[in-house]
Formats: sequence, structure tokens, C-alpha cells
Amino acid sequence: ENDIAAGKSVETAFGDFKKFVALVREKLPKTRIIVVSAKPSPARKAFAAKFREFNRLTAAECEKDKRLFY
Repeated sequence: ENDIAAGKSVETAFGDFKKFVALVREKLPKTRIIVVSAKPSPARKAFAAKFREFNRLTAAECEKDKRLFY
């Protein structure tokens, strides 16, 4: 959520998430990753729709990998 609030697009932030997962898989293939959703705080309510989209993409990606938990 910090990246999106700082101006990154949802697509870029999601791409960064996927790169992170790929790096972990390369170095630590058995590692489980727990993903915490992006949550809109009152100060970031302007980003709520973007956070929802990022969360949707991330949750869908987690469904594809038994070592990812959303």
C-alpha cells in the first residue's frame, strides 16, 4: 500500500509483488509467504479503489500457489 500511495500504479506494485515471490522461490523454494492485504486508512481513503484492485490481483495470485497465503 505504501508503494501505491507513493504513486506507483497497481500494475507496477503487483509486478513488484510477483518479482518478490519469484526471488523467494528461487532462493528459498519451500518458503511459505503470508500476504497482508492493503487496507485503506482514513488518511489514504483516496487510494481505496486502487488498494481493492491490488488486493484482488494478489488474492488471485495466491490461489495459484499453495505456499502463498492471503
